[in-house]
Amino acid sequence: MLIQKAESLPTFAPFTLCRAAIEGGAVAVWLLAPQSRDERIRRRLVLATQNAFDADGALKVMGKPSSLSKRLNEIRAVASKRSALEPDLIVSRPPGLGRMVSEAGDAFVLGSEAAVVSWKACSGLAHGRQWASVTMLDRDEIERMANEINVKMTASFRNVLSVTAIAVAFSIEARRLFDLRSSRHHL
Repeated sequence: MLIQKAESLPTFAPFTLCRAAIEGGAVAVWLLAPQSRDERIRRRLVLATQNAFDADGALKVMGKPSSLSKRLNEIRAVASKRSALEPDLIVSRPPGLGRMVSEAGDAFVLGSEAAVVSWKACSGLAHGRQWASVTMLDRDEIERMANEINVKMTASFRNVLSVTAIAVAFSIEARRLFDLRSSRHHL
């Protein structure tokens, strides 16, 4: 409704929202893509490890005692219940979100290049990076003077649609994989 009333797109908000949707969909695909149940469990425990590191970082900032070793021991205990998993490897530093987005893109027809470029462009706009603004936004020259050009930057409808399509593709693939993995014969 807001966009319809204003008859324009907010400059940065659609990209920030798409960034979150791409990340969420990519992580879901990354978790569900492997055929092996043990690998899917390993990846879930890797995310639990990342969560433990992130929570510990927040506790440190607040001056609270660390719970990291307790959390990592709990994750090791869960991992040790499956012989195919190596608990100490699971609780080492997990892969970054960029690697997850890349691997998730490669897990289906989207591909890692489209996934990573879209995610990085949205992330760049969310963080106010100049390269992303120049690449992803439309520029309208307002005024030209001797050594200066005033330019109005606006959201590119085409680019918003492109990154939205990537987010939707991840969501559709995540749902397809969820349905596949939740059927009895794929457990």
